[in-house]
Amino acid sequence: MNKRLALIFSAWMSILFGVIQTGITQTPNQKIGPNDRERAKAMLADMRDTVKKNYYDPTFHGIDIDARYKTYKDRVEKAETLADAFRTVAAFISGLDDSHTFFIPPNRSYRSEYGYRMQMVGDSCFITEIRPETDAAQKLHLGDQVISLDGFGVNRKDLWQLDYFLHQLAPKPASEFTLRSPSGAVRKEEVLTKYIQGKRLKDLTFEHGDNDLYSVVFEEDKEMHLLRSRYVEQNDVMIWKLPAFVQSDGDVDHLMSIARKHKSLILDLRDNHGGAEVTLNRMIGNVFDHDVNLGVRVMRKGEKPM
Repeated sequence: MNKRLALIFSAWMSILFGVIQTGITQTPNQKIGPNDRERAKAMLADMRDTVKKNYYDPTFHGIDIDARYKTYKDRVEKAETLADAFRTVAAFISGLDDSHTFFIPPNRSYRSEYGYRMQMVGDSCFITEIRPETDAAQKLHLGDQVISLDGFGVNRKDLWQLDYFLHQLAPKPASEFTLRSPSGAVRKEEVLTKYIQGKRLKDLTFEHGDNDLYSVVFEEDKEMHLLRSRYVEQNDVMIWKLPAFVQSDGDVDHLMSIARKHKSLILDLRDNHGGAEVTLNRMIGNVFDHDVNLGVRVMRKGEKPM
């Protein structure tokens, strides 16, 4: 378990008089407007202030946080597109080299669909899913090995950064692949991204109906549905897929009671990016009959055993 306090920065979500701003109307290649530039600068300032106040290491791993802020503020001033500004804000915080401290940009008013998914198998990356009726479906094949993506070699250590860049930080209109087919042939492909435009403003006041409110709730429900636990019982084995540690104590206890009916439990944590510490504690508490030391919580004002 990581000892650090998780500081996950999510910026620029405003709810005012029942109207929620859900995204940015710009597409990736459009010039950044003055309002969005000011918002990007505000994100950068909020991030600096939050880190200075709350980050567990008051020395910031030797970084001069104020000098770094000035440098990256100047870069935001020169950013030509919104994607450039977001990349600059993300680069500011990445200097801490902390996997639990990163920038989550605000949702855009459009959704980008690449039409494919990749996954590491051993030390190699492969195309594992393709969405029908997309450009990816015409050019990629299941089992293709991804040698490089947009000029970057793909490996287990850096795949999460590529995924973060493409899906959260700066969606791209096209992806440049170097691929190796199962037969061994190497080829290059350019896969176009599909953009689906949504609404920039959503009215939650019921003044013009309640469709927007239900839409927001539905989107949140979909996200939570993807994070739900799933399990399969097969003879004396229970396989438990846990996408995130977000379950209640009751849910954890219920699934552990099912697991106790079997000789073996396989816990599938692939693609699990963490979650609530209390969920982890509850799970471990179900398999030990005594207190165990999980680690040490390192805080600004001292340490606390867990």
